[in-house]
Amino acid sequence: MKKEILKNFLRRKRKILIFGGGISGKSCAKFFKEKGHQVWISDIKKIPTPSGVDFIEQNQVIKKISGFDLFVLSPGISLEILPVRQAKKAKKIVVGELDLAFSLIPDSIEKVLITGTNGKSTTTALVSHILSKNKRKCIACGNIGNPIFSFLSRLGGDEILAVEVSSYQLEMLARENIRGKVRIFLNFSPDHLSRHKTLERYRKIKERIFENMKKEEIGISKPEVKEKNIFYIGKDIRFFQNRIKFSKKFKKILKIDDIFIEEKKLNFILSANAENLAAASGCAAAFGLSSQEIASAIYSFKPLPHRLEPVKIKNFRTFINDSKATNISSTIHALKNLTGKIVLIVGGLDKGESFKKLLPHLKNVRLIVAYGDAREKIKKELSRKNVVSIQNFEDALKFAWEKSKKGEKIVLSPACASFDQFKNFEERGNFFKKWAEKNT
Repeated sequence: MKKEILKNFLRRKRKILIFGGGISGKSCAKFFKEKGHQVWISDIKKIPTPSGVDFIEQNQVIKKISGFDLFVLSPGISLEILPVRQAKKAKKIVVGELDLAFSLIPDSIEKVLITGTNGKSTTTALVSHILSKNKRKCIACGNIGNPIFSFLSRLGGDEILAVEVSSYQLEMLARENIRGKVRIFLNFSPDHLSRHKTLERYRKIKERIFENMKKEEIGISKPEVKEKNIFYIGKDIRFFQNRIKFSKKFKKILKIDDIFIEEKKLNFILSANAENLAAASGCAAAFGLSSQEIASAIYSFKPLPHRLEPVKIKNFRTFINDSKATNISSTIHALKNLTGKIVLIVGGLDKGESFKKLLPHLKNVRLIVAYGDAREKIKKELSRKNVVSIQNFEDALKFAWEKSKKGEKIVLSPACASFDQFKNFEERGNFFKKWAEKNT
């Protein structure tokens, strides 16, 4: 639905049903309740809702489709579930949560759109940090865990939104709402195939980040794409001998010099974040920041938790929390950027990929502790390495600690989702950190 039509539609009080009771759904529900609309949240089982917001179980929605004016889909909700298909069949308005937010924010607000299989959150946080440190009002939001609806009412119109956009959100964005002064596509590898079915479809959804580009907007990408106005990580923006180097074309258009980086001043592992840093620096240049302004801000950036996060050093062993590595490419990224011998903890809920992809990257891994739902598959596919299968996560941590040796890193980089034993990767990572602090 066109932006103006949707805004006009919402000027009258409506009956709004929001699918999904996570942080995005609840923020959306609270926003519309405060605007005077009647609001319901639907999920597969009973959950707490914000004050004044009613609940309806998902299996009961079909009977009441006609009673709602607008259906809003949280990011994790598929367009293919039966109540959504029935709502569309009844010609009701069905819209994604991020798409709806983009329709309602003031036109004066600039956006940076950031997607990719891995590194989205870190790059989003970096962009926000660099711009904010240089007196731009930048808010990191979207899939990073800060829904736009949670602060939409407080926007003044002069902010910049650094928006992490997942494939689920991109899938439901209307073409006219895919707008951003800078669009970033970090990387691409297999993920979320249970939802998107094929690798080709998943890639096409990711490439939507460059749809509807205007000549004054720029794109930054690692994967090759067919759109114009794209600067490539590794070509137009790249690391070389402690410098972020820009191509002649980039320098001419963006008016910026190369950026010298003193690695000892950084609060994060440079090798693990080089592409994120390149993309964020290129983005900052598009907002007129100088090399000196960008470098100064980079030095004060602290990495997000659960992403190659050093936790503790005990008896010459280092615990590293990389719980955010919920797919195999993320674990490969960790293994490429960690030195020394490793005890690797992998497992959780299998996403359907082959763990054999890890084999070329395990030369520094002395022991693999496989846990949870995927443990037997991991043990079978990585059988040429030393693999131990343990069902319970806490037992796996205890075994990894007891079998580790001086100088080794005990690395949680699961290559799997967390949902077999935890609510999310944050809960898994926090458990790992607390266990390391308490039991070693």
